[in-house]
Amino acid sequence: MAIRTALFTAAFTAALALIFAGPALAGSRGGSSAGLSAGGNTIAGPGSVRAILDDVDTLADGVDQDVCVTVVARSGKLATDVRLDMTDVDAVVSSMVVGSGDTRALCQNNNETVQVTCVGPNRCEYSWRMDRK
Repeated sequence: MAIRTALFTAAFTAALALIFAGPALAGSRGGSSAGLSAGGNTIAGPGSVRAILDDVDTLADGVDQDVCVTVVARSGKLATDVRLDMTDVDAVVSSMVVGSGDTRALCQNNNETVQVTCVGPNRCEYSWRMDRK
């Protein structure tokens, strides 16, 4: 009985460690995810990106799902705006600009591709997460 309890405790502890480590391992591209954490509907991310002016980062391609993407644009000395573009299966693009220090989300049905562009005037730092709608 003691061995079975010890094995259960060890397995339970290992499972909890994987659950809590998962968001830190999923989709991070350098730096923290600025408070974004994975939830029950998260299918990509959270991740953090550092980009140069006019860089276009494709966060997802070939998704074909109803999704919402949350973006947090860093504020501070190197603060800048980023543009989120989501393209659906009919090539319809939904876009929005996330200003320095802002957190915004954009949702789209039948989404295919998610891209973020550093629109300037400086280098960009932002965090993101994609959730099933």
